[in-house]
Amino acid sequence: MKIKSLFILGILVVVFGIVGVYAKNYSTLQEYENSINYSCQTDSDCVIKDVSNCCGYYPKCTNNDAFVDAPFVQKACKNEGLSSVCGFPDISYCGCENNKCVGKQKEPFHLSNGRNAEIKIMPETASAKTIERLGELNFTILLKEVSDDNVAYELTGNKQGKFLGIFKIMGKVKAQVDAETGNVKVIKPWWSFLASGI
Repeated sequence: MKIKSLFILGILVVVFGIVGVYAKNYSTLQEYENSINYSCQTDSDCVIKDVSNCCGYYPKCTNNDAFVDAPFVQKACKNEGLSSVCGFPDISYCGCENNKCVGKQKEPFHLSNGRNAEIKIMPETASAKTIERLGELNFTILLKEVSDDNVAYELTGNKQGKFLGIFKIMGKVKAQVDAETGNVKVIKPWWSFLASGI
C-alpha cells in the first residue's frame, strides 16, 4: 500500500513538473508575442514555426526551442475582439542576424536567356560540398551565370602541390556548384596533370 502511494506521488510530481516547464507566462497577446524566443548565435539555431495571429497561420523564424501557442492566440483574439491583416510572409529559410532569427526568401536569378533560375542551394551548402571535394582552401565564393541556362556558385582557392614531383607550386583551383541541383564541377589548371596534389 505504501509503495503504491509513493508510486502515485512520484507520477504526480513528474506530471506537475512537466506542466510547470510549459506553463504559460502570458495572459495577453502582447505578452505572448514578447515571450517568443527569437534569439540565436548561428543560422542553425533558427527554424520556421507557426507563431499564429488572429487570422490563423502565421510563420516566423524563431529559436529552435521557442514555444508557440496557436490555440491561445485564437482564444485571445476572440476574447480581446482583435483581428489581423490576413496573409503571411513567404519565408524560404531562416538566418541569424544580430543575434535574432529572421526569415529570408530565395530570390530568382535572372539568366541572359530570359529564364529565372531558382536558387535552391544555399552558399553554406555549396561551400561544404566544395570543401568535401578539395579540402579547406579559404575559398572566395561568387554566384554567377556559367552558361546560357545555368547558374552556379563559383568557389576559387589556391592549392599547393609539387610540379613534376619536385618543385613546390601553387595552383588556382575552382569548383562550380550548380545552384539548382547541387552538382559539383571541379576546374583545375590545364597543367595540373604534371603536378601532384593539385
